[in-house]
Amino acid sequence: MRDKASDISHDIGRPGQNMPIRLLSLSGNQRPGRRNLSFRIFLYVALLPGAPAAPRVYAAARPVHYTVDLRHPASHKVLVNMTIPQAAPETEIQFPAWNALYQIRDFVRDLDQISAHCDGKPENLAPIDVNTWQSSPESCARLEVQYEVHVNEEGIFSSILNEDHCYLNLAMILFYLPRERGRATSINFLLPEGWKLATLLDDAEQAGEYAAANYDAMVDCPAEAAPAPGNDHEGNLHEYSYTQKGATYRAVLYGDPSDYSPDRLLGALKKITAAETKLMEDVPFHRYTFILHFPRGPGGGGMEHRNGTAISVSAAHLAEGFLPSSGE
Repeated sequence: MRDKASDISHDIGRPGQNMPIRLLSLSGNQRPGRRNLSFRIFLYVALLPGAPAAPRVYAAARPVHYTVDLRHPASHKVLVNMTIPQAAPETEIQFPAWNALYQIRDFVRDLDQISAHCDGKPENLAPIDVNTWQSSPESCARLEVQYEVHVNEEGIFSSILNEDHCYLNLAMILFYLPRERGRATSINFLLPEGWKLATLLDDAEQAGEYAAANYDAMVDCPAEAAPAPGNDHEGNLHEYSYTQKGATYRAVLYGDPSDYSPDRLLGALKKITAAETKLMEDVPFHRYTFILHFPRGPGGGGMEHRNGTAISVSAAHLAEGFLPSSGE
């Protein structure tokens, strides 16, 4: 007689279906003096009425792309166009509430003029809460969201756009997809004439664009832009580099060139990176970027990132002997 426990099967109820699913079968070993018991173990997934749907996943979805327009520095407004290919019905977009510092910073207060288009037609974005919007129930081959962000606060923990330069912590200006946070991203910047840009982001395949594996990796990469050196001026954004233990180190400097000595600065950085990588017995990156601000006003502080750091030191501090300029 067959043991009742050795033949257990159930059907999984799904809308319009009555299909048994058998995922795993295990048999017990025969032992002396005991019956051979066979155990079949099944794993079932039940769909409960009213249960929330799982987040939609696009395994091969194209990256979310951002175009960041910095061409109106006097306005302190960054214009952003966010493009979401293969946008699902009721796609949610969310604005971050914090970045870098462990405190709620309410970035959405600087957001303005938000609008959207679904495949070229105006799209209604319904507010869900203070920093979340949702598209209509129809899917879009291409959902575009346009908006402005006011940025006018100096410092490496903040973001600013003015006629002197632009520094961006990208979480302060970029929406993300809370249901597809792991989706790949790409970005390009539109600059005022004569400006150059430096960022921790890697170059994308498309010329002039940068790419990241996902949103979190992208916003961990700040960007600095300012007038570049030209025929009739020195400019205030300079970049230097060196190679050490197989990695390239970049020093991106924003400040008046008369306030610092590039040779002294690079000499100090080389000693620091050599000592730190020797201590850790590892160089876990192919490129590391120092973004250094030397303001003639208040300055100070530093923020680490995955493959770089942003540091602010006042020009007055440099003049006191930390890194004397070459003219002293």
